[in-house]
Amino acid sequence: MHKMQKSKSRFMTLKETAEYLHCSPSLLYKYTATSKIPHVRLGGKILFEISKIERYIEDNTIKVQY
Repeated sequence: MHKMQKSKSRFMTLKETAEYLHCSPSLLYKYTATSKIPHVRLGGKILFEISKIERYIEDNTIKVQY
């Protein structure tokens, strides 16, 4: 998985995070509604901290044994 390019913000919107994870915004919204993915609600917006999303990916990666 590639690292997110450095940006001024350490947060991504729901749409940006869906693009980053290659999933639909509706699936990501369902994950936030059931607290399956770390997120912050701020002023009616759902935001995702980049470092926590990267940790979420690492923690949920299935290890393959060769």
